[in-house]
Amino acid sequence: MRDRKDRERDRVTHKEEDERRAETDRRGEELREAWRQRHPEEDRWQSQGDPRKTERCDGEL
Repeated sequence: MRDRKDRERDRVTHKEEDERRAETDRRGEELREAWRQRHPEEDRWQSQGDPRKTERCDGEL
């Protein structure tokens, strides 16, 4: 059976991992937003689909 120290260490470890994951997610969103601010046209393409995979005016891919 696991003793109290092991359970406490696991709890702290999981809490630290959750905090790191949350910080990574926050930072990722900050970077995506900064990219959107600098590249508004590319951001539109992302919402409409990949421009490299859309048809050109002449009907070719």
